[in-house]
Amino acid sequence: MSYQRKFCEAVAEALKADEVLNAAGNVTVSIEDEVSAADEVERQLGKRGVLALIATTGHARKTGTGESTAGDIGLEVTVFENPKLNRATNKEAFTLTQAAEAIAEALHWKKLAGFTNRIRYISMQRADADEEDARMIVTFAVLQALDEAEAVKWGIGEKTI
Repeated sequence: MSYQRKFCEAVAEALKADEVLNAAGNVTVSIEDEVSAADEVERQLGKRGVLALIATTGHARKTGTGESTAGDIGLEVTVFENPKLNRATNKEAFTLTQAAEAIAEALHWKKLAGFTNRIRYISMQRADADEEDARMIVTFAVLQALDEAEAVKWGIGEKTI
């Protein structure tokens, strides 16, 4: 299994365990590699609640790392909501924006078990398709060598790179 897939699984576990998202009661978390993303989004847009779809966006090697493949892995959590359905019967329902903000808070500067470096929140942007398909893309990055066994490490404790 690839590092990026393992990372997505760890992110999904962290989001599923988050107190704020759990308290909302209407947030579904999925990993893009595990589902048909189009089918999952279509299903979500036909019901109440919000969907957080996790995917990595690639890896960019940092310059000056010599033989190491160390660099940033990009992570996107795209949140989907059909506002007409989600808010139709419950004006207090957890919305797209609330979910995106909670996800940014839940993941920023978090160090996941089994991974060396902390996740850095980058941005969130709306990407609505139409009035029944609201979307917010929340982006993150984490410094990681694709093969940790080959990574060059230096520093002490939390400062280890």
